Amino acid sequence: MPEIEVLTVSKCYDKFKAVDNVSFKVKKGEIIGLVGESGCGKSTIANIINGLIKPDKGQVLFDAKDISEFGNKEKKEYRQSVQTIFQDSAASLNPRRTVGMSIAEPIENFLSLSKEDIKNMAIEALKKVGLSEKDYDKYPKKLSGGQRQRVAIARAVALKPQFVLMDEITSSLDVSIQAQILNLVQDLKEEYGLGAVFISHDIGVVRHMCDKVLVMYRGCVVEEIEGEKIKDAVHPYSQVLLDCAPSIGNNGFFEKNDFFDMKTENKAKGCVFYERCVKKDEKCRDMSPELNIHKENHRVSCFNV
Repeated sequence: MPEIEVLTVSKCYDKFKAVDNVSFKVKKGEIIGLVGESGCGKSTIANIINGLIKPDKGQVLFDAKDISEFGNKEKKEYRQSVQTIFQDSAASLNPRRTVGMSIAEPIENFLSLSKEDIKNMAIEALKKVGLSEKDYDKYPKKLSGGQRQRVAIARAVALKPQFVLMDEITSSLDVSIQAQILNLVQDLKEEYGLGAVFISHDIGVVRHMCDKVLVMYRGCVVEEIEGEKIKDAVHPYSQVLLDCAPSIGNNGFFEKNDFFDMKTENKAKGCVFYERCVKKDEKCRDMSPELNIHKENHRVSCFNV
């Protein structure tokens, strides 16, 4: 079965560690969630996987082959197999190109087909995401935000890829439209057997969407847990994310949490979460915890859980 493996990947910008020794696998038909606050390294990992950024250390393997060693033919096959849906659909769609032109472009690039067959494939992709043939000749400015995101999804799935990288694809949408897009992604996963990396800052969304969730902080994975069991997360940072998730009990708003008033600079040599952690001790200051097994299919990077 095809899979993507991120193997001990690290990436620094000057002295800032955007990604620090991250490893995980994505199998076809599986959705892996990356969750954490802005700047924790989620999007950097996605851009390393799709080849837009080269890691300083580590590898990305596709079917056990290092993507950095691919020749031109293998690179083309990989790009066809691994598509990306970006956060800002308005920015990712060319305003001077119609919806049909945007969806047809990757089909033209990767498949040797007649213009009629290319158009038919593009229209088929539109219909798969809940749009119609009438939308084919429209320009992005004529569409709502939710419709533009559907076009971006249609463009990504038009080539029937094996994997899709989804970077905050609902963050700029209204709640009701978010639900429609998430349900659409689930339907496409079931129909095509897609594997996916689903990036979000919303721990409630990843619980609904993902088979497995990786909680990230300062470029590190601090907890790895099954999506449906995310409420059982035990890392102090994961618990902060859970406490701040909207719920009926708090009328859909974030609860006030003193955590967000704390300084974020980490001067400790050990745990990356030391400065903000309520469970820290001297060991945490001097030593960095490994991502160790806590329970079955559950790993945590913390000395005190």
